[in-house]
Amino acid sequence: MKPLATPVLGGMVSSLLHVLIVTPAIFYSIHARRLRKHGPTDATDVSHKRLIHEKAEAASSEAQEKEPVLKES
Repeated sequence: MKPLATPVLGGMVSSLLHVLIVTPAIFYSIHARRLRKHGPTDATDVSHKRLIHEKAEAASSEAQEKEPVLKES
């Protein structure tokens, strides 16, 4: 069983380092680049505006897909 334990532990350690160090560093560098490009106030607004725009598009497409309900009197 010892030959199997070494790669398993190595994979667990490398995965832990990737999740705790590499991924946050990548996201931090992307955020820093966005701050340099758009400024401190616009950098956060860019993703927020995109999210609002996507939600509005989804809502309008859902409204177009629904058929109007006719009420009988």
